[in-house]
Amino acid sequence: MKKASSVETGITPCRVAAGGDLEGSLPGAAQAPTRQKAQKTAWSLWLWVAAGFLFLGVLWTALFIASRKIDTRTVPLATQEAKP
Repeated sequence: MKKASSVETGITPCRVAAGGDLEGSLPGAAQAPTRQKAQKTAWSLWLWVAAGFLFLGVLWTALFIASRKIDTRTVPLATQEAKP
């Protein structure tokens, strides 16, 4: 049995991407918009990560400054009623 070639069948061969995306591998398919969208998403994610680290750094600094200003000698160990 002879295998039919793509010329005989009229079907043009195309490669399927690793993820199985047939549209992205067709000749003439626009891949630039999807790549730009992925790059924008990646930048957005890294900006959120950086903002989170900045927020934690500011919070830590504020807590250390507040803890240094507290005078623990003014806090009573127990109320008068609780003492035996």
